[in-house]
Amino acid sequence: MTATQVLPKEKILQAMTAMIIARDWIGYLNFRRQLRNNYSEGFAGTLRHFYKSLPQEDLEAYINYFGDRDMLTKGERKTRVRQRYEDIEVEEKSERNNSTTSPNKRRPRT
Repeated sequence: MTATQVLPKEKILQAMTAMIIARDWIGYLNFRRQLRNNYSEGFAGTLRHFYKSLPQEDLEAYINYFGDRDMLTKGERKTRVRQRYEDIEVEEKSERNNSTTSPNKRRPRT
């Protein structure tokens, strides 16, 4: 049994770029997995730098397919989560207020 040869980091990043340009998402994920397994130290930072190097059209295609979570720093992700919770709380308050003043609801007689 022979071990597979590990590609250099730059070759993996070039292959990832080619896969995104070709919209071959399975191929992209394969090379991304190789990058993570073989060069795990600084992986998130490497990915953020990689995404910044993509042409705008290809970056938009990536975001449309996968979303932009990998491009955010940890602080930006936390901020986004906090904002979602605040939006949900505001929405729930609005629903509660609307349900108590609903025209179909009977009001108690006085």
